[in-house]
Amino acid sequence: GITYLVTAVSIKGDELFEQEYFHNNNNIRMSKPADQSLTASDIVADDATNDIKDDALTFADKAKMFLCIYSLPYFYGAITTLPFVYFVIHLRFTFNLDWVDIGGYVACYQAAGVTTNFFTIFIPKTTHFVGTSLGLIGSIVVVVKSNDDKMAFILGTIAVGFSESFSSAQLLLKNLSCVNKDIELMSRKLKIQYASVLLGMTSAYFLGGTIYDAYGINGVATVLIIVSAFELLSLLLYVLLDKFFPDAPALDKKSPSANVDNGDDVNSHNLGTDDNVQKQGSTKEMDIDESEAQDPTTQAPPRGGRGSMFGRASVFMFKRGSVMDRIFQFGSNEIRPALDSFGTSDIGANFINYVFVITSGVQCVTIGFSYAITPIFMVEEFGISTTVVGIILAAGGTGGSIFSIFVTLSKRGQSFLKTYFPSPYNIFAALGGVAVCAYIVTIPVFPVYVAGLMCLMAFNDFGSVVLNDINGTITSSKAYGTIGPLGQVARRGFDVVTAITGPVLFGVYARLPYLVAGSITVLWLVILAVVIKRRMDKSDEKISGDNSMRGSVVEEFKRMSFAKKEVMKRQHKKGMLIGSTMKSTIPEGIEELEEIEEEESEEETKEEIESSDV
Repeated sequence: GITYLVTAVSIKGDELFEQEYFHNNNNIRMSKPADQSLTASDIVADDATNDIKDDALTFADKAKMFLCIYSLPYFYGAITTLPFVYFVIHLRFTFNLDWVDIGGYVACYQAAGVTTNFFTIFIPKTTHFVGTSLGLIGSIVVVVKSNDDKMAFILGTIAVGFSESFSSAQLLLKNLSCVNKDIELMSRKLKIQYASVLLGMTSAYFLGGTIYDAYGINGVATVLIIVSAFELLSLLLYVLLDKFFPDAPALDKKSPSANVDNGDDVNSHNLGTDDNVQKQGSTKEMDIDESEAQDPTTQAPPRGGRGSMFGRASVFMFKRGSVMDRIFQFGSNEIRPALDSFGTSDIGANFINYVFVITSGVQCVTIGFSYAITPIFMVEEFGISTTVVGIILAAGGTGGSIFSIFVTLSKRGQSFLKTYFPSPYNIFAALGGVAVCAYIVTIPVFPVYVAGLMCLMAFNDFGSVVLNDINGTITSSKAYGTIGPLGQVARRGFDVVTAITGPVLFGVYARLPYLVAGSITVLWLVILAVVIKRRMDKSDEKISGDNSMRGSVVEEFKRMSFAKKEVMKRQHKKGMLIGSTMKSTIPEGIEELEEIEEEESEEETKEEIESSDV
């Protein structure tokens, strides 16, 4: 209940933050269509036209967004978590298997997910349907044969592992045309999508444990059948909507990035030529309310000979900020189209994409070992009952969900991350937290162990959210068809290894799995930090060394997070930044604004000299 409340508040807070963001930063989203050139007078666009317009979406578009962001991930999270509630316990106490055999069967369950994710690269929707259908059949087998046929029970539960369909839902989201042309919007939706997975997992922990106590294995398997059926129904609805309503409009039709399609020339966003200024000056100059223009408290000093455009522009700038501030902010309008058009480009995956694929797998090492040996560890080291073990794992999963959702989706959490842990430092923090907690749980004090385990699960969930976000942001929709499933293959592949080796390492020394997991995470964290630092330095050097780039663009590039820098660098490499970011295409308006700034600076200098003389 707490998890659902936090999620609802966080998502609502994210929507309010989104509205406030676009209201206070109206320069980022211009109201002019992409096929028209931008001029200095466009800075005075009405704030009200810059918010995201949900009413621009049809019912079919909203339904598809709901299905791939909320419905499919939620049911996926529940399906893949429910077996952990009963599988190990049933194998141990009903069929009396030893822990090594149990680890092997859990590894087979994870391997089924690897298989599904691999085929998702080639036939995502078909694999999604077939995998979930196999899981549904497996659940039915568990209900029918759970008590009298050990092998049927094992095979039925392993078949549920084929329901590993999250990469398919990720691809559906990345290919939604109403969100894939806005880099900020796509980033938020990717976070919310993974939050839906966490909610599904939390529901599974709660329902699975309660139902298992009340109705046994048949009750949990029945819930699996129902949830799998809803997953298939959601997929069927999406396929039908996509078939009969294939084309979704851009979410914000008035954004210049919304009209950038795959294959379109990004240079259509060029800041205009002299002819463009003449054509549009008369129609765009009156964006400021006349009453505001005549308000003596907001009027700027008259500029003789500057023309009507600068009379009104100076009124706006006198009210909103200095001339150079407005020029710098105007750079956002030049960069934004290049950022937003990346999602629909044909740019393929590169080295850094595969680095994050490996990172997704390494991040699962510690939590994989934890799931593999935690029940044994607590029972044998601390003498804890299996009931308490289940409660602790459920509480850890719930706490991790609350922490991750609040930090990544709430207004305060987003503000904190952007201020102190922008990418890639959010990833470093997540991996560092996981590594530290892996060492903490080796302390032979039960309260300390429980606290460390709770924090470990929280940092793991947080890392999953930010990795899902950053890899989705720096990957085009076309390349994500490979990168997305490969990330899940890496995660489940490492889960297979930890499921097999965890009990073996535990047999050597009880705390050895945690020590190995923490050491591997620390080692990869150091490698990742070095790789990303070198990557960022090269990106800064590449953009700064391009003498054709405008100074305001270079300065804004230096302030960007790693994810945006990566996108901009790859756009630059492909020659897609030629145009509005170049010095040669500075519009007449901006040149005159810069002249105004220089004159003001000279006047201030003269006044200071005269004052000192007096």
